[in-house]
Amino acid sequence: VLFSGSVRTNLDPFHEYSDDRLYEVLRRVGLYKQAAGIRRVDSALSVASSRSGMSGSGAAGVAPASVAKVSSIGCVKSISDEVFEGGSNFSVGQRQLLVIARALLC
Repeated sequence: VLFSGSVRTNLDPFHEYSDDRLYEVLRRVGLYKQAAGIRRVDSALSVASSRSGMSGSGAAGVAPASVAKVSSIGCVKSISDEVFEGGSNFSVGQRQLLVIARALLC
């Protein structure tokens, strides 16, 4: 069951957990991948630039497009994102993942 409000209030209605903990649980269920995706791209660029002998500035020309592509993964952009009554602005699968995320906090 999801309530109208924010992702934060649906996951943690009594404000018992930190924002970092909420983002972590959203990452675990696959609803928030922005930070993890950026880290993967950065590490892949580091490996590619070290193999090709490019400096960090040479790889930087590739990074913005790659980061933009990866950072768009996941449906929750922020824990302040709005949730409509019953989670009607999320797919059935996304609603289930939000409920699983709430259960993982306990």
